[in-house]
Amino acid sequence: MNTLNTTCTFDTRTSTRKRLPSHVRVQQILDAAQIEFSEHGFTAARTDDIASRCGLSKGGLYSHFKSKEELFEALVCRSLTPPDLSDMPDLSETITVRHLAEWLVGRFYVFLENPSAIATFRLLIAESERASSSLATWRRQVLEPHLHTLGETLKMKTGASSAIKSIIANEPWLVISPIVHIMVSQAIFGNAQDKPLKDYRQAHIAFLCELLK
Repeated sequence: MNTLNTTCTFDTRTSTRKRLPSHVRVQQILDAAQIEFSEHGFTAARTDDIASRCGLSKGGLYSHFKSKEELFEALVCRSLTPPDLSDMPDLSETITVRHLAEWLVGRFYVFLENPSAIATFRLLIAESERASSSLATWRRQVLEPHLHTLGETLKMKTGASSAIKSIIANEPWLVISPIVHIMVSQAIFGNAQDKPLKDYRQAHIAFLCELLK
């Protein structure tokens, strides 16, 4: 497995156990879990080692997460939560198709600037069979509702009614497909990609402009 290069907010393996706010402890647990899953894989990773890495007993870890599956699911949800779309601009005389395309690309490219998201995406690919239940929950509770919201928001913001054949509103996965392509490339090839990220970004904007016209 690829080793995750990340800076922890705690001293791994030797942390002194102390009481922390629940939300802080949960983030520490997820940081530790990401390292263990990345180094050993979902099956071989041990909850004892995850707990030790963030200065907890096994019982202390289970007070926050009931199982390794639940922990993996929480990690995926944290790193791959879709962006907020509530302030998407309406197409107008001042907000052009290109403005809207740039806004969409800007929101989704946050994933590509987050090493944790890329590391978790790599885990998602590698562990898709062994953690199928967790991933199915993430798809049902996070991904599919987000795609539905994205499609409905695009219909509203672009003025596309149900009578209008709007490919991008009816097939919102097209908005994120270039992001998935780049994340797969980064997960597999690392920095040895065929073109700089800025070139991908400009091509993505041009692609959305064509779909939005």
